[in-house]
Amino acid sequence: MDDRVKVKMALTTPTGRKEYRTHSGVERDDFGKTCTSCFQMKPFSDYHKQSSSKDGYKYVCKECIRAGKTSQRVVVYPDPEGFKTCRRCEVCKPVSDFRKAQKVRDGLQSWCRQCFNEWTRENRPDKWITQKYGITRDDYNVLLAQQGGACAICGSTDSGSSNSKNLHIDHSHSTGKVRGLLCHQCNTLLGNCKENGYILHSALAYIAHHTAQGNM
Repeated sequence: MDDRVKVKMALTTPTGRKEYRTHSGVERDDFGKTCTSCFQMKPFSDYHKQSSSKDGYKYVCKECIRAGKTSQRVVVYPDPEGFKTCRRCEVCKPVSDFRKAQKVRDGLQSWCRQCFNEWTRENRPDKWITQKYGITRDDYNVLLAQQGGACAICGSTDSGSSNSKNLHIDHSHSTGKVRGLLCHQCNTLLGNCKENGYILHSALAYIAHHTAQGNM
């Protein structure tokens, strides 16, 4: 077996510093990465840019491309059962972290939910708002200012979501009209009680009753 392949297999797990061999066998740190053709560690300036990769650069260095050595000699290791490696961040994650996709062999998208959400926010920050809720980013900002930059129910400025810092856009499921901006917890609260005022009032009465008895 090639010594370089042995090293690749021995360094498949992350090390203490920001230098590691990913699941695909590519080593990189904050300043550069290893060319998958010549296996030499080179700075990012020695690579052409590629928007589809996580670090924004091709896997093969410029020198190897000029020399016609474009084959990517990458050792790919099978994912453990119940796990899949994201093609964008190259991190092996549980299959629950991936959205379903009908036209893919394993039935899952190649990017994890976190990477997909990050890419959506970076590349389509306004389009999805207009398509889903019929408002623009300016409309969102005006509504946010009217609410004092906080949730319309609890007054929290924290979205309560790990995927986005923006408050959720609450809308009527029957008319589609936007009603306000809510944090994740308050948005979930309305969903769990099926937006039924009677259930909310009953919950308030329940809390008030047990508070009076000193059980809260």
